[in-house]
Amino acid sequence: MAFLTERLFQILESHRIYDSIGGKKAMAHFMERHVICVWSYHALLNSLAKELVGKSQPLNPDNIKESLRLISEILLDEEASEYADGQYFSQLELYLEAMQDVGCDITPTLNFFELIERGIEPEKAIYQVEYPPEVIEYGLGICKILREPLHKRATAFFYEGEPYIPDRFLSGIDSLSSVVEIDRVLDYFENHIEGLKQLGYSCAGRLVELICNSNFQNNLEAEKTAETILRQRIQFWEILLQGLDYLSVDQVMIQPARHLRLV
Repeated sequence: MAFLTERLFQILESHRIYDSIGGKKAMAHFMERHVICVWSYHALLNSLAKELVGKSQPLNPDNIKESLRLISEILLDEEASEYADGQYFSQLELYLEAMQDVGCDITPTLNFFELIERGIEPEKAIYQVEYPPEVIEYGLGICKILREPLHKRATAFFYEGEPYIPDRFLSGIDSLSSVVEIDRVLDYFENHIEGLKQLGYSCAGRLVELICNSNFQNNLEAEKTAETILRQRIQFWEILLQGLDYLSVDQVMIQPARHLRLV
């Protein structure tokens, strides 16, 4: 990472929001808004997969072969994870199930997805559902990135995987088990974040390296994209934190756990 990118990453990594989800109402408030980030990851993943597979040739160079393997592995884990009952779920579906466990209103999100399935562009669909203004703004930022070249989308995809979320966030969610059903919430965050790594390295991060492929201009533009996506998330976190502070009456104190960097 460049210095500024790393600094923005650290701001997200140490953000107060992870210690502010202290009860059922707070969890619902967070998830009803954070779901746009879950969708954005899904949208970026499918955008990358579609283009990389479309570029495949009978005889691919090594960097394309590795890129295809990585995106296929991530796609499989994200879109068709197998659970104990033998069923397959996407991580997006798992998140929607977790939202219902917490008592979230998933109607706006289901309406948003239905409009997209009907062929309406996401930037138009997002205005037609009852999302809060901060969710609309964040979603529009992702829609803009979805129209960018492959290397920029790959960079955004890495950071939308939320590698900056610290372990203490999962510990905090786990501490709420006495007041809300959190098993599927934890499953999502554990599978989503840990699923991006293999043997200590980031599959999504390696994908960025392969796509940029030592091209100076691509790497420079990737850094600028990283700054953009991190700034968007910081702003989003700040707005969500304001809402969580208003719900502090519903809060259960969460003891901070030791912070381990996830990436």
